[in-house]
Amino acid sequence: MESLLKIIKLYEPEQLPSSKELESFGEYAGVPDTAITEILVFLSKVEEKIQKSLLDLRQEFLLKREIEFPELKKIDLLLFKALLVLSCVNELKTRHREIGIPEDITRETASDIGIWIQDCHDKNGIWGLDNLEWLKNHFSCSLFRIGRLQFILQRKNIFVHAFFNSATAKITALTKPGIKLRNDGFVNLVNPDWESSYKDLQDRYIGNPVNPSGFVVKKTVVLLKGEWRKVLDSSDLLLDIHIPAGDSFAEDKVSNSLNSARNIYSKFCPDEKISGFVCNSWMLDYQLTKILKTDSNLVSFLKRFYLYPVVTDGSQTLERVFGSKDVDLTAFEPKTSLQKKCLEHLQEGKSFRNSGGFIFFDKNIDQPENYAI
Repeated sequence: MESLLKIIKLYEPEQLPSSKELESFGEYAGVPDTAITEILVFLSKVEEKIQKSLLDLRQEFLLKREIEFPELKKIDLLLFKALLVLSCVNELKTRHREIGIPEDITRETASDIGIWIQDCHDKNGIWGLDNLEWLKNHFSCSLFRIGRLQFILQRKNIFVHAFFNSATAKITALTKPGIKLRNDGFVNLVNPDWESSYKDLQDRYIGNPVNPSGFVVKKTVVLLKGEWRKVLDSSDLLLDIHIPAGDSFAEDKVSNSLNSARNIYSKFCPDEKISGFVCNSWMLDYQLTKILKTDSNLVSFLKRFYLYPVVTDGSQTLERVFGSKDVDLTAFEPKTSLQKKCLEHLQEGKSFRNSGGFIFFDKNIDQPENYAI
């Protein structure tokens, strides 16, 4: 929905929403009651010039501009950011309504505010918000939550090209040229063992194939253009998938989310050619298929994707599974089966990595069982 902002009006309210309105916005966005109370108490105590600053910064936030915050101690700055976002919830609802976004999607999109305010409390022990940059995507109509997943329409410039063979229904991918790789086919920008190659010639494509489990093979293959059709280019328009915390990650919820996104983006972007969905996440690490049950929700999710390597240091797995990338694993006591399995993996001297992955927008060719080299 790259062009949607062209028809969205800007709002320049002369005063902040009332406490009653802010409370209502907080409830709409799923903000915990205790957090709403803390935010309103903060508002009642701050100086008039801080309130004026908040009013002035609303447009900067709504336009995704850089924000210069007033000098406040950490606890007050976190509350200030939360108050800034809550004060704009009505603009989010209005923008969605003007471009015809269904109410359930608006509420789901706004629920990320509550998720990140809770995250701030979990990490800092205080209520507030420390991920303001991420939430700019929601208010600028760049990001929509549709069911279980969030989507951002953009040109992602991923590492691969994908091809479809109509005779065999097989799907394969070749990497872009010049990707710095280790001998095992994973990315290494600092001390690479080799670099990938790719050529688009008159009658064929030549390049290094990407194994569907997420690594580049150190050989070149030839795909004849009479047999293989390019269905995803590295610079195509894609729906970037993000996975908000909380809620069930059941297979049917993910399927419903992807199918609803296909329908909604086809309706609102009829003139755009969207090639697929793309994701870069610790949840796409193919190693998870070796340590988790085959019917687990995580394994079911990653098996939807044709995987490819990305730049990664494995820290996202530590943060999302254990709560911090600086966790002391020698003293960590696992509370979930996922934590237990991941801890055992690390104790064996192994590491984790992020992977990228794509799913085709066209359901006629979106068949993971046909992924091949």
